Amino acid sequence: MRRTNSLLQRRGFAFVNADPRTKLDSKRHIVDVKFFIEPGDETSIDHITISGNTTTPEQVIRAALRIHEHDLYSARFPRIEGSAG
Repeated sequence: MRRTNSLLQRRGFAFVNADPRTKLDSKRHIVDVKFFIEPGDETSIDHITISGNTTTPEQVIRAALRIHEHDLYSARFPRIEGSAG
């Protein structure tokens, strides 16, 4: 399930819900597993705030980023801690 979640999160679905359902057949010693996947809505990056920089022009920093405003969210991008405020 982690791989399924990861795949969908890399494709813009930040809030994936994967629900495995099992059915045990004790006579035959098998388990049936069905996965119900709800990818949720696509998530995009709204606004990127750059703060604390006093020397490098903001456009140079933005050009170096691997993610840009209005791109789809992807779990492969590094997580940045903190918030603008």
